[in-house]
Amino acid sequence: AGMGGAGFPTQVKLSPPSDKPIDTVILNGAECEPFLNSDNRLMIEQAASIVEGCEIIRHILGAERICIVLENNKPQAATALYAALKEAKGNHEIHVVETRYPQGSEKQQIFTVTGRTVPVGALPMDVGCVVENAGTACAIREAVVNGRPLTHRAITVSGDAVAAPGNWIAPIGASLADLVAACGGATPEVAKVISGGPMMGFALGTLDIPMGKTSSGLLLFSAARLTTFATHACINCGRCVDACPMRLMPTELSQAIEADDIDEAERRQVMDCFECGACAYECPARRPLVQHMRRAKAIIAQRRRAAQQKP
Repeated sequence: AGMGGAGFPTQVKLSPPSDKPIDTVILNGAECEPFLNSDNRLMIEQAASIVEGCEIIRHILGAERICIVLENNKPQAATALYAALKEAKGNHEIHVVETRYPQGSEKQQIFTVTGRTVPVGALPMDVGCVVENAGTACAIREAVVNGRPLTHRAITVSGDAVAAPGNWIAPIGASLADLVAACGGATPEVAKVISGGPMMGFALGTLDIPMGKTSSGLLLFSAARLTTFATHACINCGRCVDACPMRLMPTELSQAIEADDIDEAERRQVMDCFECGACAYECPARRPLVQHMRRAKAIIAQRRRAAQQKP
């Protein structure tokens, strides 16, 4: 599995069909969610390994160039990567982009770097690109050069309810409770625990669960950092539409899903939603837009699996 939030299988990305040649490898270094910083530390401390991992990926795919994408709030990572690239051969580019959520989305990065648009329902390989996370590149290098399987990953432990926030290289499967204990433990004021980032992560009811391959962050917050909102009727202001990086219509999608018209939601391309949460963040009526999208996507995915299983 890749080290990005989606955990997309790395072997699929590195084994494109022969009719889909790859010319560009994009390293996703745009860690855009608030509080998360583990990829940034990897790029600062293991820049040479990441660049070598990118070279291995390019060799496997036969790609022409490597594009490393960073946000402009990561100057130390940029300096480290520029230094590492001096020792590398081939066509390398570093793209420093605006710090703006959700800059880490692969389809947005492909458009920013190449000007290509990934069609609806298609994958990056359909436009000649493969996007890999910084942690994935590092893990590929460790596997190929040192023969090490993927047993550890970088994770950020942060928030105002953890004694000593920090970034860790932790074993996959380790108890989250042990990870928090290594950070000095949670403060008595802890009221919310989130796996992942504040925008795309999910709340946890306990720390007695293992860390997964895609666990990029663990956030602990006190009640002082939390706000509870009342949900109101949609006022058709259009702010969710302006916020959507996929150019969907969240307000109309939400209304269709609330009416249980999943077919209409599918026609309006709800499956293209990658659940960044920008629409819900902007909504003045505090509508649970992301939850609606997730529900519809789950139903559609279940329908498609059932259709494939029919003889």
